[in-house]
Amino acid sequence: MITVREYTDKDYNTATELMKKLTELMGEKFNEFRWKTSLLARKSQQEGMFIAIEDERVVGMSFAELRGREGGNFGYISSVIVDEDYRGQGIGELLIQKAVMHLGRRGVNTVRINVRKEAVGAIKLYEKVGFKEKFRVMELEISKDQKWEKPKPPRA
Repeated sequence: MITVREYTDKDYNTATELMKKLTELMGEKFNEFRWKTSLLARKSQQEGMFIAIEDERVVGMSFAELRGREGGNFGYISSVIVDEDYRGQGIGELLIQKAVMHLGRRGVNTVRINVRKEAVGAIKLYEKVGFKEKFRVMELEISKDQKWEKPKPPRA
């Protein structure tokens, strides 16, 4: 049976294994120092860290943060991760519900989440629980030695 609860330090090893799988799936290299640092920061700021477990194994995680903006605070779900072997069982939905409830108790009335455009399953899940597309983020990768020139004005 899957249960969702707050993350504790005893979950570190199995949560780390799940995060390693996620970064591998995203084509990135796992950085353990960055992972440990982010866990410590989340813990010290009393942010919501939730895990889904089955038989003492972490099979999913979600992280909820309080963020500020002019006119008030909003909630941000920075990650929803479910082990590939456990997807399609409603675990992601449970993790999102737990994160949203945590943020609601902290007084927010808006919750945001970012998602990669190729993560079709995640997009469907977020829409299913009520999220709507509001922004589009674009990215430009540059290197230190790349020459950046001022764009030329359009021709008349």
